[in-house]
Amino acid sequence: MAEETKSAETTESTNKVDYEGEAKRLQAELETEKAEKAKLKIASDNASKEAAEYKRKEKERMTAEEQEKAKIEEQNNHYKQIVLELSKTKAESVFAKKGWEEKEYTSVIETLAANVAPEKMAEVANAITELVGSRETKIAALTRADMVKNTDNKVKSAEKTGASDYKAYQEEKKQSTANRELKFD
Repeated sequence: MAEETKSAETTESTNKVDYEGEAKRLQAELETEKAEKAKLKIASDNASKEAAEYKRKEKERMTAEEQEKAKIEEQNNHYKQIVLELSKTKAESVFAKKGWEEKEYTSVIETLAANVAPEKMAEVANAITELVGSRETKIAALTRADMVKNTDNKVKSAEKTGASDYKAYQEEKKQSTANRELKFD
């Protein structure tokens, strides 16, 4: 039994040393892990700060790009407006040169502006005036032909009756004067 007690004491003292050594080793590992964790946390924080800074700078850069893009868009719209106004003025001059009055071509100009490319407005206005002009010429020619035909018929009928145009005119005047005198009496 003495041996058992001795071996128990030795085991106990060995276990104590083992526990103490193990505790110290684990404590050292824990400290190392804590130090590693602190380093990783610092690295993570730095990475987060860098990412946030990058995002902020990217946002500012994007904002600057968007502002530049908006400025360019505004300039393009302004340019298109100026081109449209210039095209309207050119089309107006085409109509005015052909003798149209402003009230006649104002609605045509607005219709052209809404439906035709600005570069083509003067060209289309010129085509419209030529079309209307040729139509007016045809109507004038037909009217002249009709008037000549009617005049020829009147002259022929006057020749048949033996009276000249002057005599027919005098007769008509006498009758209209007599009719007026009758109305006043």
